[in-house]
Amino acid sequence: IGDGDSIPHSLLKKYKTKWHFVADQETNDLTKAVKFCKEKGFKRIAILGACGMREDHSLANISLLISYCKMLKCEKDSSVMMFSDYGVFIPIVETTTFASFPKQQVSIFSLESDKALTSRNLLYPIENRCFKYWWEGSLNEAENKNFTLETKGEVIVFQTYEAKS
Repeated sequence: IGDGDSIPHSLLKKYKTKWHFVADQETNDLTKAVKFCKEKGFKRIAILGACGMREDHSLANISLLISYCKMLKCEKDSSVMMFSDYGVFIPIVETTTFASFPKQQVSIFSLESDKALTSRNLLYPIENRCFKYWWEGSLNEAENKNFTLETKGEVIVFQTYEAKS
């Protein structure tokens, strides 16, 4: 799905029956794919391969998660998640409880510096705090099998994967 501007012509020709062309140049291909999924009625979307080999591209795609969450009206039966090589990014716009494991690394990125956050079951407690900078909510740790973030703001949460023994 996309406008095909970054795919060699030979591949477009080879996969023409699998290609869904969208000419819109005002959105990126990831947004085109999420809109396509929404139009098809999907309520849960897992995004893979969006944190590639350029940090600027990764940041741009991660920042779009909140708009996708709003687009899908993320509630109990709908969600969007972006998986990387190291963990998962999850956007939220309301109080949410996350499944976790003890010592899981967790980072919280508030996109609205005027919206307070409160946490439960994190090693470094957050109590009715507004984060002005992204680093302020990073490098925390889950203490139990779940943790809760209380907020009414736009937040992206990163959780690392559990290491396999």
